[in-house]
Amino acid sequence: MPTRLHKQVGKTKVAAMSQSDVSPENPAQLAEASVRRAVDALQQGAGQYDGSAVEAMKQARAFFNSQNLYAQAATCAMNLGDHFWKKEDITRANDYYEAARNEFALADLDRQTADATMNLAMVLWKEGDLGRARTLYLEALNFFTSQSLDHDMASVKVSLGGVHESAGEHDLALAAYRDALAYYEKHDNAKRVDQCRAGIGRVLLYDDKFDDAEPYFTAASTGFKDREETKQYGDCLVALADIYHAQGRNDDARRTFEEARRVFAIK
Repeated sequence: MPTRLHKQVGKTKVAAMSQSDVSPENPAQLAEASVRRAVDALQQGAGQYDGSAVEAMKQARAFFNSQNLYAQAATCAMNLGDHFWKKEDITRANDYYEAARNEFALADLDRQTADATMNLAMVLWKEGDLGRARTLYLEALNFFTSQSLDHDMASVKVSLGGVHESAGEHDLALAAYRDALAYYEKHDNAKRVDQCRAGIGRVLLYDDKFDDAEPYFTAASTGFKDREETKQYGDCLVALADIYHAQGRNDDARRTFEEARRVFAIK
């Protein structure tokens, strides 16, 4: 899920402008100032600012499109997509990410197009359109691979692993998660390492490979607990309880399940 709003218009960051800084004879400056104010308002969270900020962003986007300034228009669309995704308005998030993807492509900004493609794939996955989500993630992966952008490749593979997992494509899910795990272990990204471990564990558990799945959940649960990621820790405990039960370790299963109940009760 996006965690920040996009402050860039095209390749240049929008400067903080006051009304006195903006020439009324320069519509582009006015639009960029409007974008900046809208971003600042949206970042303050929900409440009375949302309506006016969103409207300002829409108006700025309309202006940029009228001038064929597609990079700027796409940046507005990305901001709006982020906003509606955070609001759990999946339909409008989809529409704006799709628009951003198309407009970045019109501006010949391949990297930004790939980023928008990732966001659109995320929404489609949420909507259950696994086929198109897979296609778009693979499209982004192909671009990042062509540019040797290893960090972005690993990020796509985590998401792609999730889509394959949701589609029951277990071999493909394992391959994606394991590729990403190798990268994140090499670069000491503990949070991502544990996400990959949990993903691998889930897929192995689906196939009743209890002994193989156990060490992945055990290692992931330790990291989630240390970082106080309560839901993820609880999910690992539930999986471990299932594994212990299947292995005939009933005392361990009961103890672990009770710990999971306690964790979810305080979440």
